Amino acid sequence: MQISQIRDILLDYQIIADDEPIEVTSLSGGVSSDIQLVRFGNQSIVFKQALEQLKVKDEWLANRERNHFEQAFFHYMDQVDPNCVPKILLSNSGEGYFAMEYLEGYEMWKSELLKGHFIESRARQAANLLAGIHNTGYKSKHWEKTFDSSPNFFELRIDPYLLNTAEKHPTLASVFEEEARRLESHMETVVHGDYSPKNIMIKSDRFVLLDHEVAHFGDPAFDVAFMSTHLFLKLLMNPCSSANWSPFVSSFWETYYASRVGNDLSNLKKRSIHLLQLLMLARVDGKSPVEYFGKDSREQHFIRSFIHEKIGGLWSFEQFRDEWLKSIRSL
Repeated sequence: MQISQIRDILLDYQIIADDEPIEVTSLSGGVSSDIQLVRFGNQSIVFKQALEQLKVKDEWLANRERNHFEQAFFHYMDQVDPNCVPKILLSNSGEGYFAMEYLEGYEMWKSELLKGHFIESRARQAANLLAGIHNTGYKSKHWEKTFDSSPNFFELRIDPYLLNTAEKHPTLASVFEEEARRLESHMETVVHGDYSPKNIMIKSDRFVLLDHEVAHFGDPAFDVAFMSTHLFLKLLMNPCSSANWSPFVSSFWETYYASRVGNDLSNLKKRSIHLLQLLMLARVDGKSPVEYFGKDSREQHFIRSFIHEKIGGLWSFEQFRDEWLKSIRSL
């Protein structure tokens, strides 16, 4: 979005005066949107506009309508915990943008984890927030209609993470393709779709969740697996912190399931572990690999080898956690 456009929007909403200067700075932190920090007077706000071509190496196109569902998720969080999302200041679904409060002085949870700081209370907080998101929309026809965004979920997650990775691992292609079909048909609750440490900002005890454009009505196992993927991968960056990591990741898993409502949680656990393994491989060979592993790195080779060896044989969190720890210690 151009500075002149932002200025016109602020004028239309009577947020700034005609002659008031503004300062605009592009922010990093995502591949799917233009995000800009706008300062004027003593105020700072953030503009976010969805992109049609995502900022990745491969072609990755997505409908800008997803911004509409992101805005809907902000309203959904009023029912969960409004303090856990930024405040929306203005929005335009038709043009695919909104402006929200700037989180001054907050730290990305991802930064903390990359330093090997595995704090159990953070894991419990993230788990309780996720359980609240899933509990609130559980089997709700209203929220199923509100988040009828399956095409967006396909464009932003199923295709780039599962089907794209399947092409690069032909011996596992049928496994990825079967999971893709299952996810498309599983309708249970509101799912964030991008629940990861890079989208959680922390200041004191406040957790603030960002980037809701993949929100849809689907399988909660996706969020559990998506976050768990990042928690497992961070240990590869800090193998010496394994003693702190084990109770940390266990706290996330155990707190989430202790806080969940719903039927057949044992099946949800199995789905989460299976999907976790596929997503770990996707974060190496899908369209959106994690940036902290070098190209053709030892970590990438380790993940490929581990998943090819273990997939289909580990169906509990405890099994998977223990095998992951044992394998990393033998590196």
